[in-house]
Amino acid sequence: MLVSFYRPTRDKYKVLIEYSAFPSDHYAIASQVRIRGYNPKDAIIELKPSDGEIVTTEDISRIMSKHGSDVCVSFQNRRFLLVVRVILPTHLSKNDPQ
Repeated sequence: MLVSFYRPTRDKYKVLIEYSAFPSDHYAIASQVRIRGYNPKDAIIELKPSDGEIVTTEDISRIMSKHGSDVCVSFQNRRFLLVVRVILPTHLSKNDPQ
């Protein structure tokens, strides 16, 4: 499925993933990143909760402030997906120079 959604460009090539995602998810993403010619250490952004347990909107805002313009796709479980659907579009629209 990632093959369909991960369409990196020179400027947008990073993948946002939860730190706690399954190891197989990390492996699949790293494989796709390599296939597309990028270094997983540069292209994969792991979202870690600041309190060690739960990803907060502040955690997402912090990451998006630093990497938002480089993120091509986000990969997450259902819990994280709900947060990203609310936060990510808002962040991106605030930074869009339209």
